Amino acid sequence: MKIQWTNGAVSEFIEGLGYIAAISPNSAAKMEAKILKYIDILGKQPLLGRIYEDVPEYRTLVVHKRYRIFYHIENLGNEDVVMIDAFWHTSRDKWTP
Repeated sequence: MKIQWTNGAVSEFIEGLGYIAAISPNSAAKMEAKILKYIDILGKQPLLGRIYEDVPEYRTLVVHKRYRIFYHIENLGNEDVVMIDAFWHTSRDKWTP
């Protein structure tokens, strides 16, 4: 299944990696590779994440010990797409779709 990121999720991802890269570029590169590996798996197994609270349209998946993604499956014309809505640090307040 195809993967798409919202602009907000892309910005959050870049910001998170940038913060880590300022401290340790090597750690940021390893984290990026690990997260993108999870995203690739998600394209093959889109129901991998658990349903987010009481909102069955949205799912969440921990992709790093301090980061999770929120996503939903959307039909765009003739194909289903995994839409990544947020890249979220676990210390932040609760995510709202």
